[in-house]
Amino acid sequence: SSVTELNVDSATDLERFAHMVAQLRAGFTHLDQLCNPGHVFFVIPIDRQQEDDDSTVRVSISADGITQPVTFECDINSSVEHIVSQALCIAYEDISLVSTDDYAFKIIGRQEYLLSKTHLGMYHYVRECIKFEQDVTLELVHKTNIDHSLRRTHDDDNKQTVMKEFLSELGKPSTVLSSNRDDIQILLDAFYKEAEKLLDLEPGEAVLTQQCDRLMQTVKATCCSFGYLETLGITDAAKTLWGGVLQRKPTSSKQDDGLGDHYITPKQENKEDSPHVHCVRAALEQLTSVLLDISQLYFDAYSLSNSLNATPPPKDKIKSTQVKDLYSVHIMSLHRFPKPWETQFEDFHIICHLYHGEEKLSSNNASTKPTSINKSFYPRVVWDTWVEFDIRVCDLPLETTLRVYLHGTVSSDDKVTSRPLCWLNIPLFDHRSRVLRYESCVFGMHSMSKLRPKTRGAFHGPLICSDDITNIDNPILLLQFAEEKNPTTPVKWQNLESLQQPDALQKVLGHAKLTVGPLCNLSPTEKAVLWNHRLNFIHTGVGLPLLLRCVPTWSPSSPHPKAAYQLLSSWPQRPQPEESLALLSGQFPDTRVRTAAIRWLEAAEDMDIVSWLSQLVQALRQEQHHDSPLARLLLRRALGSVRIAHKLFWLLRENKTDELFGPRYKIINAALLTTCGSALKKEFDKEVYFLKKVHRVAESVKEAKDSIKQSTLTDELSKISSRIGGHKFRVPTNPALIANGINVKNSSYFNSNAIPIKISFMNSCKNGGEINIMYKVGDDIRQDALTMQLIRVMENMWLAEGLDLRIVTFDCLPTGLNQGLVELIGESKTLREIQSSYGLTGAFKDRPIAEWLEKYNPTGISYEKAVENFTLSCAGYCVATYVLGICDRHNDNIMLRSSGHLFHIDFARFLGHAQMFGNIKRDRAPFVLTSDMAYVINGGDRPSSQFQDFVDVCCRAFNIVRSQSHVIINLLSLMLDCGIPELSSKSDLKYVYDALKPNAAETEATTMFTRLIESSLSSSFTRFNFFIHNLAQLRFLSNDEDDKNTLSFAPQLQSHRDEDGTIAMATVVGYQKRYSPGKYYMFCVKVTREKNTTTKDSYVFRTFSEFEELHRKLSFVYPSKLPSFSDSVVVGRSQVKQVAERRKIKLNSYLSFLFKSQKTIAMHDLVYTFFHPILRDEEKVTKTVPKSPDLTVGGEIKVSLHYKNNALWCWVMSTK
Repeated sequence: SSVTELNVDSATDLERFAHMVAQLRAGFTHLDQLCNPGHVFFVIPIDRQQEDDDSTVRVSISADGITQPVTFECDINSSVEHIVSQALCIAYEDISLVSTDDYAFKIIGRQEYLLSKTHLGMYHYVRECIKFEQDVTLELVHKTNIDHSLRRTHDDDNKQTVMKEFLSELGKPSTVLSSNRDDIQILLDAFYKEAEKLLDLEPGEAVLTQQCDRLMQTVKATCCSFGYLETLGITDAAKTLWGGVLQRKPTSSKQDDGLGDHYITPKQENKEDSPHVHCVRAALEQLTSVLLDISQLYFDAYSLSNSLNATPPPKDKIKSTQVKDLYSVHIMSLHRFPKPWETQFEDFHIICHLYHGEEKLSSNNASTKPTSINKSFYPRVVWDTWVEFDIRVCDLPLETTLRVYLHGTVSSDDKVTSRPLCWLNIPLFDHRSRVLRYESCVFGMHSMSKLRPKTRGAFHGPLICSDDITNIDNPILLLQFAEEKNPTTPVKWQNLESLQQPDALQKVLGHAKLTVGPLCNLSPTEKAVLWNHRLNFIHTGVGLPLLLRCVPTWSPSSPHPKAAYQLLSSWPQRPQPEESLALLSGQFPDTRVRTAAIRWLEAAEDMDIVSWLSQLVQALRQEQHHDSPLARLLLRRALGSVRIAHKLFWLLRENKTDELFGPRYKIINAALLTTCGSALKKEFDKEVYFLKKVHRVAESVKEAKDSIKQSTLTDELSKISSRIGGHKFRVPTNPALIANGINVKNSSYFNSNAIPIKISFMNSCKNGGEINIMYKVGDDIRQDALTMQLIRVMENMWLAEGLDLRIVTFDCLPTGLNQGLVELIGESKTLREIQSSYGLTGAFKDRPIAEWLEKYNPTGISYEKAVENFTLSCAGYCVATYVLGICDRHNDNIMLRSSGHLFHIDFARFLGHAQMFGNIKRDRAPFVLTSDMAYVINGGDRPSSQFQDFVDVCCRAFNIVRSQSHVIINLLSLMLDCGIPELSSKSDLKYVYDALKPNAAETEATTMFTRLIESSLSSSFTRFNFFIHNLAQLRFLSNDEDDKNTLSFAPQLQSHRDEDGTIAMATVVGYQKRYSPGKYYMFCVKVTREKNTTTKDSYVFRTFSEFEELHRKLSFVYPSKLPSFSDSVVVGRSQVKQVAERRKIKLNSYLSFLFKSQKTIAMHDLVYTFFHPILRDEEKVTKTVPKSPDLTVGGEIKVSLHYKNNALWCWVMSTK
């Protein structure tokens, strides 16, 4: 039937969903440019922008009328139209010939555009440029040249068969089931023929039993096609038929007048009906009726309405709130269970519970008696028992689910144990027609092995288990739901007495404000107090989710649900988006509550939806039906945003493989592909195809021997590159990035346990840089993606309070089970790489980080800026890694950008799940803060006021996160059922709660975090951990060609330039004693340069080890032309004046030989790099030895004053 003529009362859940998809798609036509942009943009929500932000940014604009890019500085609050007009003034002599409304900006290197009526500060890309002090590079394009290739088209709108297309995308129901139906019809036709033959035989014929046996074989085959489903009705009908055939005696059987067209009618030719014929005919009619009933049950379980028999019309309906009897279910029989169960278990029993979300409604355990297996056609367990619950039908909320557990009994050594085997979760009400189940149904049960160990027995997620009947490995359970009556025994509600005293009321209110989301630990009495006084608490800071958790009961026969709905409608202001998200957890199953949460989320910006998409996709598991307000929200927003649609596609694809919830995600994914348009769907297909190829490459590299891993990677990527042949495809981590090939030469692999590969994509956009992505197999990328999301949430909290900690984040995209893509940050190195340049013990030295930053920031201003970036980003990651319990923090998991930004990677361990060496935790410090980091922050080896500023920033950042701890915990709680091993129970949420200390005062939290900083800095185990990791990585170290051509202390190679002059001579003129923190000698070198007829002297400072490095690397190029540089063995202390004097003489001898006898070598780039001035050469050394302490008394003290409990409290927070 047509989707537009859908009968809501008789349609299945899948049909309703398909009908909704068709209606939704019809509301988004291709002519609506606002909802069909066809390109990507990324705008920051207005409420996250700092109104008083006066930052400026350098903008570089390219256009067809501009020969060279024009660069100028402007305020980030400048409108896009204003900058467009400036660019047009430069590009066109006569500005009157063009209009600013006809032009737009495209970000160079991306297919991402800046919108009209916005300003620069609204864009994520611009904010990233400010963070890294890069130019905002834009291209001025005419709006007719904007790429709208991803738009839905007229042809997409004209597709009339949305239902058919949806089922085609879904695949399984429209193909597999139709063939099953045909097969079953053939079996039933064979049954009819054999039945007619049986009726044609006379009672005395010898072949009568043979014909009856042939008939039973067709019945057995039909039961087999139904999943070995042999009901008691079939057994009884078969016994009746055999009785009539064998005894040849008439058997009374009640006739059913409404048998339908398929019922067998015996031939009435020239003979009268004998008693035998009457008996056999009645048995055949009974058997036919039962087979048709089973066929209806079987196909109803597939959620299809067009089964072999017409759907019976619904019976007369009465309100469930009028039914006063206790709810009961008929547990009939179990079929299609594994054959080993026949010998492994002595008997089986069923335990049932009623749940409303995570709340158990029934206090009793409704269960069957233990029953053993019996055999008829096939093995089965028959209970045929009604189980009753201690709750009335009128008290069942609309979202009630029946949870059924199958247990098997095992006896061994005089001990009887009950083992849970299977489970299922069944919604009792149809959420559209609101009809309570009343018919017989079959369900495919889920194996308990699919539940994670931590969630067995504590799993509360709704699931339509009937979908699992298609899995032949899962047992089938036959249930019958009662048609309820009106008994005489009412059940009274428990009345919770509330506290009325004002002091007690304030006490409860104070406790309530300290509770955090799903970790709410209020007692029933306290909840009753809050609920009874809910109208008084609306303006007191008690959130809506907390009040809704206090609803005494959601029973429709009580007044409380109606009061809760009134509270929803009268709430004075729209809850924060994070509170709305909390209402989508399993603690709030009520449909109207969830609908209200979605209504509030409708107003969220696209960037917010993208940020929360992981949680929203996981919340789909909590929906009882496919067609839910949440599913509609996701599909609507995907239709209006390419970025949302792109990320939603990959999240749904990753979740489709989930053993429990996969069917739900397959259906939503099919809806997305049906509605997104053919162009975007084609892009998805290309990305999936490419990713499959990359996965094979990663597996090949992982399996290859160490000696051939790189060659294997090169060969396999070359094959993929040749197949790409210049065709464009989008990078899955960011739909704005379009690649058209692979730079095989720049691709490599990483020496970690998972052996991830780095793929360098060639950017198809003009002037776009290469796109570097890591593909990883073997680690759960979902954990990395979640951690990055939470760090971004913390960054937004800090920015909202005016605290910019220069946080570096990166995209993580899970693409399947233990596989995914990770964005690589350019111009960065791991701490291990930086420390290893100082030898194996570099982890114990204080100067490596500072000198590495000096290398890439040679001027005083740039180095000062790098130190500022380092200090702030280090503070941010100290707080973030502590709050989230990030573990396994060795020096290969911490990276440093040349601009000074520190950031962490690889979050395989979090929420305090530390890696263990036996009984020893590998991570012993609260977070990573080592003395070499403190050296950079302090500006040397002595404590300074800069470090106290760092402590203050850390404490402020920590307190900002504490004030919004419910946001972090709510986001984590929505991911509890996603399958991440280290986030599977509320104890994991409790870790974050304990770390944030939301109940502590700000001064207490400041003191606590200050002590954590002291503990981390004084811990020697962190650096020892770094050292151990360096040892483990020794086998991967090699002399790289790039290392031979560079110097460790110089940012880049320098060459001879005529404008600088030629180095004629270099002479060591002295040495200085310095401390870092130990004493060492720095040699002062006078460098004489000749330019034309003039000479110019300059001075540089180099250590003896740096001279050794120069000689060593020059020897690779000129192995036999250089003199020996070996230093005699120094017995005792090497950093003394006598040794420095001897080395000065040797160095002058070496330099004299170099510049007088080896002119070719003296012109090498390494020599010019060595003598090129760096930051240390520009600084004046004001202190060569430690000064005596200054006796002047002075400094600052930070205190916090509070007046409470009739006393003045003074907290000394810090001094400097």
